[in-house]
Amino acid sequence: MKTADVIPQLSEESISSEEYFERMLILERLKSQKNGKQLSLVLLDIVKLIKGKSTEKTFVLRKLISVLNSSTGEIDVKGWYKENTIAGIICKDVKKNRHPKVAGRIKEKLFKEGGFHVTGTTTDAVKLLCLLYPDS
Repeated sequence: MKTADVIPQLSEESISSEEYFERMLILERLKSQKNGKQLSLVLLDIVKLIKGKSTEKTFVLRKLISVLNSSTGEIDVKGWYKENTIAGIICKDVKKNRHPKVAGRIKEKLFKEGGFHVTGTTTDAVKLLCLLYPDS
């Protein structure tokens, strides 16, 4: 079973499709420009994390979704920024000085609070990028 076969099984979960996520990102960016409130886009590159057998991929993806679901209330939209490789999170109304803390909190939940066990070989398994809109 390929990763693409695993994803539909997880579609009932709270992570949205790439198309829906992109539409929501456009909508939220437009709202942000109008009302002047910033939003944060967090991207999690998980390609290295989901290498392996289909059962391992399913486990990792379910664990990732569980960690994202248990995160703080600032996380409003979760979905595939790029199907099967990059998960995206849109956090609304993020103040510029709180921006780095959002990414830190997500990373902490992923690796320190029982999400994934990190060893020397898996520290780069998830690449995290955090962008702020509108960029001031």
